[in-house]
Amino acid sequence: MAKILIVGWGDIGTRLGLRLLEKGHTVVGLRRKPRDIVHPQIKPFVADISSSEDLKSLDTDFDQVFFMIAPDRRDEACYRAVYHLGLSHLFSHFSQEERPPHWIFISSTRVYGEMQGEWVDELTPVSPKDVTGQLLHQAENWVRENRSDNIIVRFSGIYGPDRRRLLSLTQERVPIQRDPPYYTNRIHQEDCAEVLAFLFEARLAGKPLEQCYLVSDDVPVPMFKIISWIARQMKVSEVIEKPRAENKLQNKRCRNDRLKSLGYQLKYPSYREGYLPLLSEMQKKKDITSLFDDVAPRYDANRFFSISARYLTELICVDQPERMLDVSCGTGNIALIAAEKYSQLQIEAIDLSPGMLGQAKKKADIQKLNNIRFIKKDAEDFDYKPENFDVITCGYGLFFFPQRVTTFKKIFGSLKFGGCFIFSSFSREAFTPYIDLFIKRIKHYGIEIPEPLTARLQTSEEIEGFCEESGMIKDVEIQSRAIRDEITLEDWWSLLNSAGCRGLLMQLDDESLQTFKTAHFAEISKLSKQGKLFLNADSLYGVVRK
Repeated sequence: MAKILIVGWGDIGTRLGLRLLEKGHTVVGLRRKPRDIVHPQIKPFVADISSSEDLKSLDTDFDQVFFMIAPDRRDEACYRAVYHLGLSHLFSHFSQEERPPHWIFISSTRVYGEMQGEWVDELTPVSPKDVTGQLLHQAENWVRENRSDNIIVRFSGIYGPDRRRLLSLTQERVPIQRDPPYYTNRIHQEDCAEVLAFLFEARLAGKPLEQCYLVSDDVPVPMFKIISWIARQMKVSEVIEKPRAENKLQNKRCRNDRLKSLGYQLKYPSYREGYLPLLSEMQKKKDITSLFDDVAPRYDANRFFSISARYLTELICVDQPERMLDVSCGTGNIALIAAEKYSQLQIEAIDLSPGMLGQAKKKADIQKLNNIRFIKKDAEDFDYKPENFDVITCGYGLFFFPQRVTTFKKIFGSLKFGGCFIFSSFSREAFTPYIDLFIKRIKHYGIEIPEPLTARLQTSEEIEGFCEESGMIKDVEIQSRAIRDEITLEDWWSLLNSAGCRGLLMQLDDESLQTFKTAHFAEISKLSKQGKLFLNADSLYGVVRK
């Protein structure tokens, strides 16, 4: 098995590292600040490669180096720090070995100078037009000279769950060039990791490899065409056409024949396969946002939310916290209790639903609390600085995120050392037996029952597994609390209409809805005592310290 160093250990590096671990290899991840992306089996090494001093304690006996650092900015200084100074230090560090490690060096199609729609491949002469492209090409040559069988991999525009630039351009209705067509070349981030693992395994298997591979999908496409396609999927207004100007650039079109002839099959061969899952996630978020906007005015009728919020804030284990983030804040129950409890605490409370945020702001105004900022924000587009908050809370929110693990890692990365992250979820027994009767009856109407989002993180084992999967946490304290509330039949009906079940009820016409309600009430009345139900909202609380 090989000993592998990933220089520039980020999202793609983590995906690659996990694939290599599955094959039994040893993986070390080098990063300037690795603690916000950690996996227990990937050994972290903290270093800035522009400093030779930082590399002194780095092992030299690696079999393979993947170099995939992305400069902080696209300017000459950053590119020189990475592709000249950084490479120089790494080559010098490994020169003490009789045979230096093999390198797979991640480059970019920006090294090509073509800008009039020409086709390019690995045999196209390289003539970068700007200094950053020139520095990148110089680095490629240096890697080749260092060892003749080193491999250069040129990625085109990377996209995926964490890279949604074209979706943002579509939403923001940025004018797009239509004529002449400006071509865009794309590669999904999952294919990036898969290609690197594929090339490495091919090399280990002794397959003859070329010195350079261009990695792009099968469909170079005009930017106007792909943005128009995305706009249709998102059901937004037509794309604004940028006024025609003389000498407009058309970019280039990338061929991937060499990679495919080696036997690699793209998981996402075109933008359609790659963007459809992202668009589906966006639509789900819109549906969830719309549902919570609708139920916001009656949401606080469910008393167990405020009971649970009080339990959660009791678990804050930081003395005199100064900054707190409340994720998926809803109507603000957690933030409001914390703001009253800690007068010096500055709180940012974020949620996707304007309706829920509006209710939270009203309550804060009534209580005259001025140390909370309620912000409409998608937690999956997390952009807070590392080590920014003393406390982070998330009440019944983690199970809603499509990219739960990735989002959790981003959020946790903004927690200060010594801080705590507290989150809650419903137990497996919550809302039984009434919810079981509800689901059984509504199935009679031919309504498909998806797995409820709340069915995630329902046990201590699931929470521990989730934390382990995130790679961020070695230890999580899990507490359970019994939350019981005496409610009426109408209270139960209100709960069904102010939570995830509302989406199912909305599929019934008025007559069917009334018939359903009558029959459902008849069933659960048998379980009531003097017209009262005893609601079980038992919950689990995860407490993670950093």
